[in-house]
Amino acid sequence: MANAYVGTLRLKLLKVAAVVTCKASRWVFQLAEQYPWKNLFRQTAERLLSG
Repeated sequence: MANAYVGTLRLKLLKVAAVVTCKASRWVFQLAEQYPWKNLFRQTAERLLSG
């Protein structure tokens, strides 16, 4: 994914069927168990939130 196009990233990371809830100031994404890019989504979110 290091050399992926913007459209590919959008398709695999942003077009996600998930339940999104907001409790206080914390957002929770509940992804489906069978979502094939779950680990990549988690890594990307952690990197974006860390800095």
